[in-house]
Amino acid sequence: MSSERLRYYKYFFLFASGCLVLWTVMTPSNDPNIKPQSNYIKSLSKMWSNKADEYEHPRVAVILTVSLHKRYLFTLPFTVAAWQKLNVEPIVVIVGDYDVLQTQHQSKVTIDLLLELGARLHFIRNDTTAAPTLSQTSRLFAAALPFAEEYTDDDIFITSDADMIPFHLANHIPNLAANQKLYIYNADCYGNTKVPPARGDYEVPMYSMITLGATVAAWREIMGFNSTNFNGSDIENYLHTEFGQGFFHPTDGEKEDLKSTLIWYADQSLCSYKIAEWFKQDPANRWSTTMTRACARRIDRAMWPAPTQMQNYDLNQWDDAHLIEWGFKEGQWQLFKPLVTLLFKDSEYAPLRERLDKYRADYIAKDCCD
Repeated sequence: MSSERLRYYKYFFLFASGCLVLWTVMTPSNDPNIKPQSNYIKSLSKMWSNKADEYEHPRVAVILTVSLHKRYLFTLPFTVAAWQKLNVEPIVVIVGDYDVLQTQHQSKVTIDLLLELGARLHFIRNDTTAAPTLSQTSRLFAAALPFAEEYTDDDIFITSDADMIPFHLANHIPNLAANQKLYIYNADCYGNTKVPPARGDYEVPMYSMITLGATVAAWREIMGFNSTNFNGSDIENYLHTEFGQGFFHPTDGEKEDLKSTLIWYADQSLCSYKIAEWFKQDPANRWSTTMTRACARRIDRAMWPAPTQMQNYDLNQWDDAHLIEWGFKEGQWQLFKPLVTLLFKDSEYAPLRERLDKYRADYIAKDCCD
């Protein structure tokens, strides 16, 4: 074969390879996981890098879900940044389709910032349950979702809410050095709850979803998982088994009395029942669990301090903040912003403070504020 023909094949091969690479990069992925490489967060010295080989071990991730109502969606980036400040990886499970959500202004603005912050987003879809039900309960299934394959048995998943900002990581994770597997925050603060109806007619101690911190291995034991390929349908089937066929309906979110029914507390009913069963299975499980006895010192939305008070708070004297509702609205933002300024007061967080200010302005720029 002549040298000219060899040169021709060489250039053709390089051209074809380049086209293949370009097609691969530009073709949208159907993977429900979206994990961006965040240059923005890398510029903040106290934030972690997204490179997996630079994570500390054990890795700690918080599992957040949120209703896509404007009222609840707004606080999510603030909560994500607060967990990041504690060196916790945020994973946000969203019920819905990414492309559809990009067409709604507040959803797009929020999702874009979450990706900019370096949060991992995982999308699932509902069919036989209401979106709020699947959203609330999906936190319990993190150890069975595909992203869990990247974590070891000793890594830690924490369940929490989009409107709760933590101030101290030690309140939310088990002490692995002391052979602890599960940490239940505010364990004595909620009384009892009914177990899922298909499991009986009795009560167990109620544990709140804010927060439960456990090793990945412990989560799989508690929930009985042997797979990491769960999707929205798998979660719904699990829920129907635990609560009974016909307990949940896709229209539950439209019920006016929803918050007074067990449906609203399905996540807490399920996790409380599963933890009680886990304790029964082996007494060692109870001894490997830390259960806090005092309720949190909380900055609560019901008694939110005035801006002049908030700026003088010492957050070391508080455990968490339950954020005010409608925080993006005029008047409410003026109450909420002092906490943001206080939490991210150091100079290295100046770019983050500016970005969060811009986020609020973008959030209310369109279709607001009903």
